[in-house]
Amino acid sequence: MEELPQESGVTLVKRMRALGIPDQQLRGAAGREQLVRLRRGAYARRRAAEAADRDDAYRLRVVAVVGTRRSAVVLSHHSAALLHGLPVADGWPWQVHITEPPESRRRTKNGVVVHRSPSIGDIVEIDGMLVTCLARTVVDVAAEGAFVDAVCVADAALRAGVSREDLRAEAEARPGPGRARARRVVEFADAKAETSLESWSRATIEELGFPRPVLQHPIPTPNGIRYLDLAWPQIRAGAEADGLWKYGALAEAEGRTGLEAFRAEKQREADIRPHLRAFTRWGVDELRHPEKLRRHLLSLGLRPLPSYRPDHPQR
Repeated sequence: MEELPQESGVTLVKRMRALGIPDQQLRGAAGREQLVRLRRGAYARRRAAEAADRDDAYRLRVVAVVGTRRSAVVLSHHSAALLHGLPVADGWPWQVHITEPPESRRRTKNGVVVHRSPSIGDIVEIDGMLVTCLARTVVDVAAEGAFVDAVCVADAALRAGVSREDLRAEAEARPGPGRARARRVVEFADAKAETSLESWSRATIEELGFPRPVLQHPIPTPNGIRYLDLAWPQIRAGAEADGLWKYGALAEAEGRTGLEAFRAEKQREADIRPHLRAFTRWGVDELRHPEKLRRHLLSLGLRPLPSYRPDHPQR
């Protein structure tokens, strides 16, 4: 395939035309199934699109939307979270989110959700795209998104150095509905959640109405201090939230093989278990099906709190 101009992995028809490249070249590549259509006027190489993980696949859609707009747009909500490097629980939405002033004539359609706000706040540029600032992005997701996504985003923002005071100020300044949900997320957020899986876990535990766990609870062992992802010290119970990532990409980043990471984790668990009355593990499957997580929590001796009432939309 002849080389076609790309913007962050996306080939834009309008850019090809500006460079004098004939449409036939693009149609020929698409006809040979070397390109896939992201939206009208935007394509990606099929091999790259099929190999993209969930973040890269959503990024391609975001770039395609920005690249095919006639004028500049400000990315917000989940789309801004992606560009800021903030994780969500289980996957990105199909739609791309932008925020416009109230007088804007743009409408929600064709995979683009248009939010309206009299004040967008600070705007930053990331990879050539305009994006709501970090604190505003967190509050937007907290006010209008699912609780599990909002907690993942807020925890990661605190880990990245955003202060709770900045989040509080942004939540208080937010006009219209959603302020109470945003406040709830801001106060619930905790930088001690080291991964999105831990954030997703504690958000789901909260939604199920069980007592909140202590994060990164230290346990002295003969092999040094071990830290439990989630613990309920008052009943000597603990849990680890992990998945294949712990033995794959994360292990590789630490210079270990998956087998070495697995053995180290089994030794860590052996050190911890004698100090606990009850211990369990869960992963993505249990979080996708909360009833399975409920059974894990009950096995630890935990019981739901009677007065709990969720006030966030479900995913």
